[in-house]
Amino acid sequence: MKVALIESSKSSGHAGRGIGVYTENLKKYLPKYGVEFVTQDQNPDLIHYPQWDYLSADWLKLTNFPTILTIHDVIPLEFPKHYPLGIKSQINLFFQKKYLQKYNIITDSYASIKSIHKHLDVPHSKLKFIFLGVDPLYKPTNQKPKTSLPKQFALHIGGLNWNKNIVNLSKACLDLKLPLVIVGKDGQNIDQFNTTHPELQHFAEIKKIWSKMNVIRLGYVETAELVKIMNAASVYCSVAFAEGFGLPALEAIACGTPLVASNTHSLPEICGDYATYCDPHDLSSIKTAIKKTLLQKPTPQRNFSWEETARQTTLIYNSILHK
Repeated sequence: MKVALIESSKSSGHAGRGIGVYTENLKKYLPKYGVEFVTQDQNPDLIHYPQWDYLSADWLKLTNFPTILTIHDVIPLEFPKHYPLGIKSQINLFFQKKYLQKYNIITDSYASIKSIHKHLDVPHSKLKFIFLGVDPLYKPTNQKPKTSLPKQFALHIGGLNWNKNIVNLSKACLDLKLPLVIVGKDGQNIDQFNTTHPELQHFAEIKKIWSKMNVIRLGYVETAELVKIMNAASVYCSVAFAEGFGLPALEAIACGTPLVASNTHSLPEICGDYATYCDPHDLSSIKTAIKKTLLQKPTPQRNFSWEETARQTTLIYNSILHK
């Protein structure tokens, strides 16, 4: 089966996490199931876009080839107050909705299926659902991180977008006198952002809270080192208002790291009985969940794999080609 996997700058492996991790693992595991990657001008059997950019319609071109698009989430459309669209983006979105009716769409969770159907008017018959995987490197280890870290700390990995709820997480750690370790370029570069931008206004409050507490900002960390940090963490906190999937939560589960997760959106699907859940809007609920979780030593679980993600993806490819 010949597949043209059309990457954008955001979906390349250089993205580091999220979309980049997804794309790189498709490229790694799909060939095991008979997929040969070709360019669009090499007459592929189908085209697969591993990333959807709601701000642009430049890449949307209907072709004679069956086309699949992966939409990980539509969080900006779910919270327009915090992710306001300009006129150009609104026009692009209008035309994208027309194109999307022609595509087959893969997403990562039942929560995203509901949101995509609601906000993009995509019929359920066009929506396919596949969980993401976890890198085999994420497992229990006694190896210590290179960076000197507190004996007890909460951990967050990834961006600081509004939906990640870093304001409430930081307030909870401040009140509990629990050091907070932030991994990711947003945390490292937060002082450089323009906090008057509508999507970044919450950064000002984050910085204010961080000035009063012990927060360690590590920036980008290679996977091998990140596994050690995950294992050293007293608790991993994923208290987002909404997540399309939540890879770091899955990685925490694989390492056996105590986990606090929001009781909303996709996280209960992903975390199952492993996590201690909280209401992300309720600061006292977050603090109670963290205090409870600090006393736990859960058993590591590995219920998801990238190989299985690839296998299910090829099943969808075949179902489309043999309609």
